[in-house]
Formats: sequence, structure tokens, C-alpha cells
Amino acid sequence: MRKSLAEILHLRKVRGKDPALNEHSILMGTTKWENLLKVHKQYTTDEMLRMVHHPYDSQKNESLNQKVATFAPKNKTFCTTMSLADRIALVVVTDSVGYSTGISRIISRITGRTAALSPVVRIWLTSQDKNANRKKEYQEKTTTKRRRAHQVQERIKQCIVEDKKAQNRGLFYGSGIAIDGVDPVEALNKQLAEKEEARKKKKELLAIQKERKKKGLCIYCGGSDHKKRTSKNCGEHQNYLAEKAGKKRKTEGHNEKPAVGEEGVPVDWFETHLV
Repeated sequence: MRKSLAEILHLRKVRGKDPALNEHSILMGTTKWENLLKVHKQYTTDEMLRMVHHPYDSQKNESLNQKVATFAPKNKTFCTTMSLADRIALVVVTDSVGYSTGISRIISRITGRTAALSPVVRIWLTSQDKNANRKKEYQEKTTTKRRRAHQVQERIKQCIVEDKKAQNRGLFYGSGIAIDGVDPVEALNKQLAEKEEARKKKKELLAIQKERKKKGLCIYCGGSDHKKRTSKNCGEHQNYLAEKAGKKRKTEGHNEKPAVGEEGVPVDWFETHLV
């Protein structure tokens, strides 16, 4: 767990040593250890830690950047005018004291007297402040933070799935590509052609099995005296036993169920029969 600055300084004062140092490291006593320790001591003094310690997170900075991008869109040029400074100042004012108080102060400074805002404007400014406060309270809830963390994890998982799909299509980088006279474009086209051929065979096989199922036949061999490969009369019975034995050795110690494709046929059965 990450320790705070106060905890680190307290441990240094009580124990007389830096809690970040690992005395049981395999590098202890080596030249590399001495070099690392020298750099570590130089940049982990009390003064250095206080210098780099920030009691606030960076979410406030990101929030201000988003508001500035709203008031000063990046697709428009404001850098050559005073408009950019005015827009950024307006963001800082409204973020610090709110819309209602901030706009009232700005108008008072400009006119030299107390601002007399119209009822419509005052209602709009008050609603903006209420919405901002409501949003802040909502974001600080524990359930909201957990939901955000869960969404981040789901996006990471989705990216992993998309990467695997891209790799299956041949859209990947790897070591040793385009060496030994191998044309990467030709290799990619060959791989895509093989996958397309496998998909066609799988589609044809599924069509045959669907037709056999309508007729009440075994979808694997077309026999009429049985329905599954578990029957000894099925022409695919021996292949079934071999696959079952291979699966048992492969998944030993795991409780995962085998993946099942369309028509209830195991996915690895297609791979065996499409070679």
C-alpha cells in the first residue's frame, strides 16, 4: 500500500531508516546496489519529498482543462486576441465561486455598481450552480467511484478482445516479420485466404448438419439409428473418444466447460474436421 508523506517521515524519525529500502534484496552488497542507494538517498531526502508531494490529485486540473476547451474550442484560434485570456479568466472565476456569484462580481466591476441581473439570467446561473454541486456530490459517492473503476476495467477487457480479433485477422506486429526473404504482404494474404477457406468449410458443414437434423439423422455421420457421437454406431465415435481423452489431459485440474458452437457442436470438433 502506498504510504503518505507524513507516514514516511514518521517512520524515518522513529526507526531511523527509510522504510522504502529493502534490506533483504539480492543486490545487497553489490556495486549496483551501492549505485542505486546513492541515487535513492540523493532524491529521497525530507526536503525532496516535500517538494514533490502534492496533497491534491490531478482531477481538478483535468476538469479545468475540459471547461477551458468548452469556452475556447481548439478548432478555433483565440491565441492572437484577448478573447482567450478573457475566456480562461471566466472559467477560473466560475469554477472558484460559482456562476451566480462570479457573473455578479464581473458585472459589478464593469459597471461600478451592484449588478442587477434579470430574473431569467439569475435563474439560469443558479441552476448551473445547482447542477455543478449535484454532479460533484454524485462523483464523490463510493458507488460512483466503483462504477467508474468497473467501466475502466471493462474498457480494458474490450480492448484486449479487439486486439485478439485483430491478431486472428493477421493485423499484428511481431518479431522476425519481413526477414529471410518473406514478403509480409504475401504472408498476410496467405493467412487471410486460409482463414477464409476454413470459414467456408465450417459454413458448409453447418448447413449439412442442419439438413440432417431436420431429417432426424445424426448430424455427424448421417446415420438414422442414433443421434449423437456418443453412440457406438456413429461413424465419428472413435474420433469422439480420442477428442475426449485429449480434452481430459489438456484440462486436467480445471473445471472450465468446453466451448460450444452452433448446433451444440464443440468448437474444437470443427478444427479437427476442417484440416
